[in-house]
Amino acid sequence: MYLAADGKLISVPIKFTASQPELGAPKELFQTALRGESTITHFSMLPDGRGFLLTTGLNKEELGPPQPLKVFINWKNLLNHTH
Repeated sequence: MYLAADGKLISVPIKFTASQPELGAPKELFQTALRGESTITHFSMLPDGRGFLLTTGLNKEELGPPQPLKVFINWKNLLNHTH
């Protein structure tokens, strides 16, 4: 899997043989908003192989002011309480 220069996420099947790996035809998976010098740190496949996580860069105008981060500790206990 790799990110093409135009932001498309591409998969390439690999068949492992006794002598050397054989690469299949590249297949476009989907278009992303990633561009330029994005690296492997900007996208990742989920451990079960059924999805992806992607980061996107936003400039300060798009982000707006910083927002507080809320951390819930013992969140499973909160599920037992109804309000």
